[in-house]
Parts: sequence; C-alpha cells; structure tokens
Amino acid sequence: MPFDPVIAAIRFGTGLSPDAAPPASVADMLDRLAGPDDAAARWPIAPYAVATPSVADLRGFGRQ
Repeated sequence: MPFDPVIAAIRFGTGLSPDAAPPASVADMLDRLAGPDDAAARWPIAPYAVATPSVADLRGFGRQ
C-alpha cells in the first residue's frame, strides 16, 4: 500500500492541521513522532490514581 500523508495524519491521531503540513513520507512521520511531546507538556493529564475514585469513595457515594 503506498504512503498517503493525509490518511497517515488522520489515522495516527495528529489530524489535519491548517498550520502544519502532513508528513511527506513514512520517515518524516516517524521523525515527528520521535520528537518531544509538546501537547503532553502543554495540557497535562492527571494520573490514573488521581482521576479515578477509590473504592472507598465509591462506597461513600452510595451512603448519601
């Protein structure tokens, strides 16, 4: 299957951007993925233990 930059940008989660051209080749796509994760630094996600309630929390919800 030939490389399609538009399908690659959509399938691998980067989406099409008006500010950045889609990758020109497989090597270009992999180079971009190997770089720093600017989105993770800009919009951090809470760790699983913080984002999900504990069993004790869940039990407490039923007692109210």
